[in-house]
Amino acid sequence: MPALVGVSNYQLSSLTNTMFLHSKGSGVIYKVMIVNNDLDIIEYDENYNQEDIKEYLYYAVTNRHVIANSNYIKVYIGSKDKEYNADVVAFDD
Repeated sequence: MPALVGVSNYQLSSLTNTMFLHSKGSGVIYKVMIVNNDLDIIEYDENYNQEDIKEYLYYAVTNRHVIANSNYIKVYIGSKDKEYNADVVAFDD
């Protein structure tokens, strides 16, 4: 299941008050969870009925310097034309 992802770190410019791409890096998806139609969050199982899946949640790991001081993070798999919003869940010091 591990898949390589690209990670984009966007930061807010204090001069123009707009977001800009600060840096890019890579990461690896290590866990997939699903939200079912009852809004339960459970671990992905390929045998789960696809009609009962409301949303997929992907968890990836990357190096801290890739996301340091970010205001906004996006990830992409394969094509850079389609980026997905990402949240930082945790990091180490």
